[in-house]
Amino acid sequence: MKPVIVPPVPGRIVPSRFVLVASLALLWGGMVHQAISASPLLEEGIARDLVAEARIRLEQDDAETAGFLLRRAYGIAPHQGDSLFLLAGILPRDRSHAVVRERLLRRAGNLSLDETDPALVVGDLAQLLIETGRPARARELLEEFHRQDRNGGALEAALALARAADSGIPRLPGSEDQGVEHSGLEEMTRLDYLFLQALLETEPFGASSALIQRFRSRYPRDRALAALDFRRSHRVGLGPLEWFEAALAEPPGSSREASLLAGAIASFLPRVPWGLQGEAGHLRYDLARWYYHLGGEDPLFAVPFLALPGGGWAENHTLSGQTIALVEEALQQGDKRLWEALSRTLRENTPEERFWDEGPFPLGEVFDTAWQNLSRERSARLVLQDKPRLTVEEYHFEEGRLVAWKRDRKGNGLFEEVLLFPGGHQGRAILFSRAGSRDQEVLAVHYSRYPLVSRVVRYDLVQGEEGQGALWRESPPAEEIRSRSSLLWVPAGPVPYDIELRLEEKEGFVRALPTRREEEPLSLWNGLVGRIRFSLGSDRFLRQLASDDARSLTAAQAREATAELRELGVIR
Repeated sequence: MKPVIVPPVPGRIVPSRFVLVASLALLWGGMVHQAISASPLLEEGIARDLVAEARIRLEQDDAETAGFLLRRAYGIAPHQGDSLFLLAGILPRDRSHAVVRERLLRRAGNLSLDETDPALVVGDLAQLLIETGRPARARELLEEFHRQDRNGGALEAALALARAADSGIPRLPGSEDQGVEHSGLEEMTRLDYLFLQALLETEPFGASSALIQRFRSRYPRDRALAALDFRRSHRVGLGPLEWFEAALAEPPGSSREASLLAGAIASFLPRVPWGLQGEAGHLRYDLARWYYHLGGEDPLFAVPFLALPGGGWAENHTLSGQTIALVEEALQQGDKRLWEALSRTLRENTPEERFWDEGPFPLGEVFDTAWQNLSRERSARLVLQDKPRLTVEEYHFEEGRLVAWKRDRKGNGLFEEVLLFPGGHQGRAILFSRAGSRDQEVLAVHYSRYPLVSRVVRYDLVQGEEGQGALWRESPPAEEIRSRSSLLWVPAGPVPYDIELRLEEKEGFVRALPTRREEEPLSLWNGLVGRIRFSLGSDRFLRQLASDDARSLTAAQAREATAELRELGVIR
């Protein structure tokens, strides 16, 4: 009788011979560790084998098994950082995992590395710091690494590269005294690129502009460097157009080159005028088509050519079905950038319909359908992400009105600022702010009718303890409110506190928010195309909260507030 071969079930971990042997070794090692004491060399060997098997699993796109093996490896040898570095690479590169990834990378960098290049750990951590709005810290990290690795600071290395653009024979950093000529690389190394990116964001614009032009002349074919330059520019010049003409004339030799070229186009397109007639319209259309032809997947650049079809300027701008599908999927997922781009397109090309409170309809087939779906939904959430950063804003709607707004300035998965509008146009609002000088405090300002404040609370946060060694956890400890040091102040009568709350569109279109008139600025359309903006004074209410009129929270109030802030995403 032939043996029955059972196919693997999708999602089920099929153990290999190595995993079975490793499991037996782990069991035996655990028994020996409990009975007497396992040999450190044996533990290191087992952990090293588990990491090696995990690398194989990652090459096979089996992240689930790899993650299991890597966590076991760290539990056996918590002084080795290779497993933590690989774990950080498995996690999605989004804001909800940013804190965990940073913790993994920092800890991996502080531990011994067996088969992992320290430059990889430093590079991933520096990139994450830049993505979460901390270029100064990324610069310090790279400075220290270059100082240890090259016997000189990264600033000296960057300036040496910049000066090399003036010489006939460019040289590598540190090679001036050794007579070693440049290797002929057409692209910057990753760490040098990251350091330059951090340097440009921390130096005055004039000095950094001169520096990046030096690098552009040294690496004229570097597409990532070109994209970095285009993101910083505020105008369309002849230089970028000539660069694109040369770059697009030569087909990319690999998918990576195509992706980098698409990235350069994505960095340049926001600088192109939004008018769709004449040369500017043709330029935007041609670059957008190239972007999607090269594999670009951001639907933002297709929006201008889907608005009001048949309106003169849109008749000759057609897009593929695949590109239109990208837009439709992003609208279903609540990408707010698309609505803002639609509004700006209509404003630039049909200005007479600019001030319609409920939107300049019709919007075009794709957006008309999306609008009807949003209008029918009882609740909806739109997300505005500041790509390539991880910072986000969320806009929550119920029955066609904006009821909540949240902003994560750092991209670390927590909202530093939250606004609730429980009263709609009646002017009631609650502001939660964690954007002060102390990260372990949350200020809550309750408006009975904006801008009149009826209650102020300062919540004092405390974190749980960090584990050590094998007890260390990837996720940061949870936070809770400490009742005795948290203060509540209720004024005898409402006091004014105007934070200039407004709903603002680009090009100066502003509505006061919440309104003091009978109009409705919190409507669905205004919320789709406008952004919440305000100016918060961090020193307001310090005197009142420090006075005898303020009282501490009870334990029950602290527990209730902890649950509320955690549900809102303000604390962990």
